[in-house]
Amino acid sequence: MKELIPFQNINEAMNHLDNGGHFFNLFTKAGDGEINAAELAKVAGMTNEKQHLILFLELSISKLAKIDQVEIISSLDDKLRRGFLKYKAHELMVHEVDHLGVLGGNVILTGIPTVKESKSEFNGFILIPIFTGKVTMFVPEPVMDRYDLYEISNDHNEEVFLIAHDRGKLKLPAEKIKVAGVVKEIETKVNGIKGMQKFLEINYFSLL
Repeated sequence: MKELIPFQNINEAMNHLDNGGHFFNLFTKAGDGEINAAELAKVAGMTNEKQHLILFLELSISKLAKIDQVEIISSLDDKLRRGFLKYKAHELMVHEVDHLGVLGGNVILTGIPTVKESKSEFNGFILIPIFTGKVTMFVPEPVMDRYDLYEISNDHNEEVFLIAHDRGKLKLPAEKIKVAGVVKEIETKVNGIKGMQKFLEINYFSLL
């Protein structure tokens, strides 16, 4: 998980995004008016996962005027634009995610996170993909070993939704923020009854 500071204007956005990539990206050029995956990966932190690149892009331009956001999207090259259409995030209210959030899909939420104090129901496992050549294997890992868990609420604390990020030094602040991530499922066990619960695995957040 990374904290992201959104661009404040379109000139700043284009200067950062249309950057020519790294020296080994021989077919990209800074300032040519076109943004490709190599250039986006450079500013996003070299992630090669297109789904995460699109999350980064959407959150990074979220404070721009709509007309400027459209101009940025129209500057994507054909391949990256197809990725944007495939992985475009649903910006939902906290109470909507359970019903409208699609497993494996990108979602952006705004709210106030609170550390999840009671974690006894989350004693199951999550399957972690391991890539070995052309074969993908899934290895079970205990939920509590992998994640820091929170509940995010709206301004009125009427509804909450479970969010999580990989364990580490960086923690979510207890203030109103915007989070961007991928909808997944977590195994629960309450009163001996097993079930599955949706949660949002956070990749990026920004202060408001």
